[in-house]
Amino acid sequence: MKRMVMVLMALAFAVSMVQAASWTVYEDYTAYKAVKEAASKASDEGNTTVSVAKYKEAAALAAKSATKEIQAWQLNSAAYELIKAFKKTTDYSAKIEQLSGMTASKEKFATQKEIAANLEANIAPLTEAKAILEEAKALEGGEGPAEKIASNLDFISWVNQFLEDTKNPVEKKVEAAVNAGKEAVKDAEKPVEATKAK
Repeated sequence: MKRMVMVLMALAFAVSMVQAASWTVYEDYTAYKAVKEAASKASDEGNTTVSVAKYKEAAALAAKSATKEIQAWQLNSAAYELIKAFKKTTDYSAKIEQLSGMTASKEKFATQKEIAANLEANIAPLTEAKAILEEAKALEGGEGPAEKIASNLDFISWVNQFLEDTKNPVEKKVEAAVNAGKEAVKDAEKPVEATKAK
């Protein structure tokens, strides 16, 4: 039993040393671990503001004396906290599921407009998350959270496109294009007065 405990302690120490090896200043690494733990605790408690601030602080510590990959992971975590808050505040999953279960109708479009109004009223966390993700994306060197960052940016783009499509439905765009085409035809059909050469 003692041997097993010693092996586990040695393994934990080895893992800790490997993680710390990415850092140039050990004090920053220990501060990073504490800040990251505080971020995780705040997340578990549903305190998005503190969680985001702590993940950003962890990213700043990583920028100071670790790798860009670690910094990018922390920025992605901060952005993801904001995305989770947005989804919770707007009841996003249930609303989109409700909408996707409806058949095309005036009622569905009215529901879509209602959902879009709710999403737009609560868009601030996604706007902040996008800025953080763009910063993280700029740090990416091919390793780290590239897929997660891209996925989170895709989600934000989808929400923004949903809002745009709800404000300007395809039918209105098609109708506007048809009307513009009709006007162009009318203009083309106007007789052109010939000028007589004297």
